[in-house]
Amino acid sequence: MTTAPTPFRIALDFVNAWLFKLGGSFVLVDSGLPMHRARLEAALRGAGCTPGLLGLHILTHADFDHAGNSAWLREAWGAKVAIHDGDAPGLESGLMPKRRALGSLRWLVDLSQLIPRKAGPECAIDLRLEDGQDLSPWGLDAKVYHLPGHTPGSIGILTGRGDFVAGDLVSNWRKPGPGLLASDTGAYRASLLRARSLVPAGGTVYPGHGAPFPARALGDIRI
Repeated sequence: MTTAPTPFRIALDFVNAWLFKLGGSFVLVDSGLPMHRARLEAALRGAGCTPGLLGLHILTHADFDHAGNSAWLREAWGAKVAIHDGDAPGLESGLMPKRRALGSLRWLVDLSQLIPRKAGPECAIDLRLEDGQDLSPWGLDAKVYHLPGHTPGSIGILTGRGDFVAGDLVSNWRKPGPGLLASDTGAYRASLLRARSLVPAGGTVYPGHGAPFPARALGDIRI
């Protein structure tokens, strides 16, 4: 019997955070930009999550639009911050990796030139995530999967009920498609193929940007 609830979407303008309510505790995936802090806090409190109840804050990767409130959640809310080793240096330094554009933005030579590398606050790390890591010690029936390509340490989270929190491996701006950037295009393609094999066809994908969509649409995404 799965103990994984459906994640609750916290829409922070163009980026999502996903909240799992687990009885008396919570797990939050990603946290938006610092400018989203008031909206994020209101959503957390509205869901019954108050400082001390947020046990774990997982980052799908260290980009500033996903990790902008991580240090605040750690310091003010007592949340343990978790990220894969591949993106740990970026979270600790606030630096973003250089990347190439994907999908409909492929015509741009290097979109990362438009984004300042020093783009987010530094944040200490409490838990370094590994491929296949079980999150049940935190009350969540789910596993972490290392899916590099968007960034070296990008991850996805697959719950026991077939929900897949994808970070920026995929997006859903107008329809399901790839994320906008890749640090390694070959690794990105391999990760997308792996996600297709991991997520059950009847599952739901919860992207970093845009609305959830049926997992069967993963097979239609090309880069």
